Amino acid sequence: MVVVGGGIVGLTTALLLRLRGHRVRVLDAAPADRRDPDRQSTTFGGANARHLSATETLPPATVGHDGVLDRDPANGGWRLRDPASLSPVELAWAEAFDRRTDRPGLHATAQDLVIALNRLGLRGWEHLFAVDGAGWLAGLRRDGRLARIYLGAADLAAGERLQRAVGTGAVRLPAEVLARDWPGLGSSVPLPGGAREISGAVEVDGYAVNIHDLATALAGRLADLGVEVRAGARVRGLDPGQPAMNGGSGAGSGSGGWPAPGVRLCLDDGSELSADRIVITTGGRDLDRLLGAGWSGAGAVAHLLGLSLTLPNPGLRRPLKIHAGDPLGVMNITLSPDGTLIHVSSGFGYLGRAGRQTATAGITALRAVAERAIAGLFPGLRRADGVLDVHDVRVCERPATPDGLPVVCAAPGHAGRVLVAAGTNAGGAVQAPAVAMLVTDLLDGTPRSAGLALAGDRTGLPHIPDRAPCASE
Repeated sequence: MVVVGGGIVGLTTALLLRLRGHRVRVLDAAPADRRDPDRQSTTFGGANARHLSATETLPPATVGHDGVLDRDPANGGWRLRDPASLSPVELAWAEAFDRRTDRPGLHATAQDLVIALNRLGLRGWEHLFAVDGAGWLAGLRRDGRLARIYLGAADLAAGERLQRAVGTGAVRLPAEVLARDWPGLGSSVPLPGGAREISGAVEVDGYAVNIHDLATALAGRLADLGVEVRAGARVRGLDPGQPAMNGGSGAGSGSGGWPAPGVRLCLDDGSELSADRIVITTGGRDLDRLLGAGWSGAGAVAHLLGLSLTLPNPGLRRPLKIHAGDPLGVMNITLSPDGTLIHVSSGFGYLGRAGRQTATAGITALRAVAERAIAGLFPGLRRADGVLDVHDVRVCERPATPDGLPVVCAAPGHAGRVLVAAGTNAGGAVQAPAVAMLVTDLLDGTPRSAGLALAGDRTGLPHIPDRAPCASE
């Protein structure tokens, strides 16, 4: 079995498959040298920081986001590119998103499903932390409990209601705790619509982790279990090949110890591999390039861009979440492994299926909004010249669907031998164990919700007028 994609979802899926007895190989297009973030995927492309909670990355297609794709960051929107540059497929994704902003019933259903996935994912991580925390996860920084700061009394009340309804162990934090654990925190946040005052904070269950360290530990654990994680291995195309001779779920083996050939993968270096089953965990561009217009979720996974800024730690003792609103969304603040730096991850920008070089002006505008907000949150981070002391800036492309739910299903045309697990909408870190469980359920013939609620055709996007690539070409 081959897992295409070496991010947190791909690595976690490979681990669960291996623990269930499957022979697994992971192919990662990104190079093994992680120093250039622009050549990495979502997991290693952003900062060394992620938050894991039950209400992480809730579906954004709400009434308040009507028209958000039409406004640029300076005006509180997600538009990064000239609308005239959007392809028909990108326009279709945007239209599907906009249609859902006035359908509160559909949004409520999607939100319930996302929360359920997050909870399942959290249980998976908690199991790993409990069982392997002193083993291959030893030394990983994971800060328990997360504080959510809200701007405005109405947002604070609504946020606390949601957290209590979901059962996240919500506790309202008094002002003295804010001053003690997050010294130097300002009282207001300058945003495109004007400065907003901090009204209060609610602490909830969850974790802040250094995602690069977690993913590296996962890769090491896979190596210990005999799983090859091959970097720099970009898959150019798929060929259905011949049905697997063993006729099983993928756990059987051919004469050479590996499963009998079912699907051929053609790599950029000209080599070919055969596997009885393939799990694709890549982003939207690679997903549609591999599966083409014939699969049911064509066009459903686009990219929403986010920013991560690394700065000196102004004295924070714990991680923090700031519910800032558009275009920053929830600003996640995570401590570096040694606590000397903070990573501030925020921002939403609609990139579509194009490369980030097409959105240079939009990214610059989004960064300007983020830096103004950070300077307001932590005035002490300004240098003498008034400029923020930024150590690093990273751009992260998040695979996203219009309704905020991932796509977990079998791709047509491959007799069930090619599975898709993609479009986790910036929730890949918390949802990774849940997605891995759904994938293994599909492989074992017990699809549960993945066969219906997470099928790719639910978004209703039109066919993409591209032809599917084939490895034999």
